[in-house]
Amino acid sequence: VDGGHIPSKDPDSRSFEVITSVVYRPESVKPNKKNTRNTLESKSCAASAKEDQQEQIIADTILAALKEGMTSETNVTAICDGAANCWNVTEALEPICAKMTSILDWFHIAMKMENISFPADLKGKFLRIKWHLWRGNVKYAILRLEQLIEKSQKLDIIKKLKQFLTYI
Repeated sequence: VDGGHIPSKDPDSRSFEVITSVVYRPESVKPNKKNTRNTLESKSCAASAKEDQQEQIIADTILAALKEGMTSETNVTAICDGAANCWNVTEALEPICAKMTSILDWFHIAMKMENISFPADLKGKFLRIKWHLWRGNVKYAILRLEQLIEKSQKLDIIKKLKQFLTYI
């Protein structure tokens, strides 16, 4: 699930939000030739630009998941960018599946980390947290973030670290 803002032609509005979801079964991913992308043989998609607290995208995502064969015994893996509205969509699947594993996508973590500015002495320590996240050591990354927060003296640095901790 991902969202974005699209420029609006309405002179009274700068942009509007669009949310999309793609649902597929893992066995629908078929290997392709060496050094090329895999092929996705079957998927169901949903999209909405309605200002309705995600009601339409949630309903359409549930339908897409059911179309792809989701049942109350299905284990679901959801990948999102960290935006609350996207997580709302995936969380709507939780009551109707067996288990939900939520994953914050790597691209957005890396972008968030690159866009946070720190003094040189902290930047290296902060970027080492990326190493732990990349390897799935979330608990250790959180521990390191908490340690950086404790050691930091400046309120603006503490605020940035706490915001990133909340994001993770």
